[in-house]
Amino acid sequence: MSHSMCLERTTLLRRRRRRRAGSTTTFLGILLVVLLHCFNNVHAIDRSRSYPMYACPTQFEERRVEVDLYQQDNEKHHLQNVTHFVQTIRHQTADYWGRTYEELKQGLYPWKSNIFQKIELHNGDSIYESASGVGMNLLLTLEIMAEVQNVSNLVVYGNDYIAQSAALANALLDDRDTLPNGARKGVICQGDSSNLDFVPSNSFDVVFTGYINPLRDPLGYGGDDNKNDVASLWYRYKRLCQGGQRRHDGRHHQERILRNMQRIQEDWFDAWVSELIRIAKPGAPVLIEQVAHNICTSLDDWGGVDDEFWLQHGIHRYGWDIDPASIEFQNDETMEIGRYNVMMRKNK
Repeated sequence: MSHSMCLERTTLLRRRRRRRAGSTTTFLGILLVVLLHCFNNVHAIDRSRSYPMYACPTQFEERRVEVDLYQQDNEKHHLQNVTHFVQTIRHQTADYWGRTYEELKQGLYPWKSNIFQKIELHNGDSIYESASGVGMNLLLTLEIMAEVQNVSNLVVYGNDYIAQSAALANALLDDRDTLPNGARKGVICQGDSSNLDFVPSNSFDVVFTGYINPLRDPLGYGGDDNKNDVASLWYRYKRLCQGGQRRHDGRHHQERILRNMQRIQEDWFDAWVSELIRIAKPGAPVLIEQVAHNICTSLDDWGGVDDEFWLQHGIHRYGWDIDPASIEFQNDETMEIGRYNVMMRKNK
């Protein structure tokens, strides 16, 4: 082979190598851009949004409240093996409701899917649940939001009075493999739902509570927190209701006691709901689930508030910053004791 032919062949090979190297570099560059784009869309924090920033209370002053001791013991048991709890969450019983995760989701789906079709959700919205327990309701709420509106990158916050419940919720919601559509945890604290002073006002796109735990002993009859005393208290209030209903002339001493009892219960509900409204953004939905009726209206439950409470008392007595026309009710399908759900919107 002549010297000139060798030079031509060498030059040709170099050109081919440069073309291949250039193509490979271009391909790798494009692939890197695509991967980064996908990662940002699914997992990254939306830098264009402002998220609530706050710290949990370093000291939590526990008042004497009616806490289910069985629930506390159950949470302590799960804390002994947090990994197992997180991995088997969909087979766990939902707090003290006696329903598995899937049963609870099935019961709440008609309510949540109906509401989330009406609410305009956006990618990256912030969600707060007061009294979030171990995080089950937050998790299934994220799943239903993703199924109904396919929103992503939601950021969840919450609190629970029981320290063990808050610890389990943190463990569950820290597991990114468990959360749908790139959702992530913001802040979960041990905290009193009737006094969330550590949470900034006007901060969240959706605010809700899965249940307002009613006062079991609003008149202060007393008794310890064991199951026998709780049962005896319930029967005592039930007899009080039945006695007042038999007389029902508006003047009997027993009826005045019942009115006082219900006013105390309503003040307790106001303390919870007022905090939900305060931390919601202007125009944001405020949802209250599993609301029990007045114990004298529903003798099979622990007590609560009737429908008229939300407009007649909530807005007119307590001065809630709520649009009256936005109040909407839907019967609960999770329990079988006549509870209901409420949606309201904070004024813009």
